[in-house]
Amino acid sequence: MRTLNHEQGAVAVLVALILPILLGFAALTIDLGALRVLQVQAQTAADAAALAVAAECAAVGCPDAEQTMTAFVVANNAQTGTLSLNTAAKQVAVVASAQHLLMFGEFIGASNGQVSASATAAWDTPNPRLVE
Repeated sequence: MRTLNHEQGAVAVLVALILPILLGFAALTIDLGALRVLQVQAQTAADAAALAVAAECAAVGCPDAEQTMTAFVVANNAQTGTLSLNTAAKQVAVVASAQHLLMFGEFIGASNGQVSASATAAWDTPNPRLVE
């Protein structure tokens, strides 16, 4: 039986060429997955905050709308929130946002990822409801 000595180490070369590509895809998957989870949390925070402010406005007016919004945004793992209150139209809009340190993003020049989500709620009926 004959062996081809000139092909020894071919697998090592292929692995060395393919490994950075595979690691790059793994890093991309991990970072994008973390950002997607953060996006869902931001949407939950915006929805909860908008409904809470709308319920407060329906019950007692809107004396502490900003405080209520901040409490619900932070309680639902978002970092910041912006409130837009329209008492004439009986609507409230909340934008929740959060930042995440990317584990592997620094290799492509992006160290932070930011996501935001918005929700609008109305209190024109006895029960507040999400509009958008």
